[in-house]
Amino acid sequence: MKFLVATLAVLLAASAPARAQEERWDARLAAVSGDVTVHSVDGSPEVSGEAGMPLEEGDRVVVAEGGSAEIALDGGSLITVRENSDFKLEKTAKGESSFFLQIGSLLAKIQKLGNQRLRVRTPTAVASVRGTEF
Repeated sequence: MKFLVATLAVLLAASAPARAQEERWDARLAAVSGDVTVHSVDGSPEVSGEAGMPLEEGDRVVVAEGGSAEIALDGGSLITVRENSDFKLEKTAKGESSFFLQIGSLLAKIQKLGNQRLRVRTPTAVASVRGTEF
């Protein structure tokens, strides 16, 4: 019996990271126009944004004049970051997500979230979304 309990505890512990990973949005650049730069949270050199590029929690997407970047969340929600913008994926957990728009503008088309929460912060305001376009 003790062996069975110990085995179950090991299996549950091993599956915890996989479950935690499943609870995050699959965020990626869906489309890019003009000069778009991605600054990785791990400190690696900035790279040019390309369609299909995965984004991680903490990454920044910087869009220059005349450009735009569409960020898809699990393919269902879409955030369009407009020109002259600096956008950061602060927290990508599905239960409670947070994004930071340092400067610029965006258009978000968010699928119905149910009891999940999504916030967009700016230096002067916070907007919470339940599933809408804003």
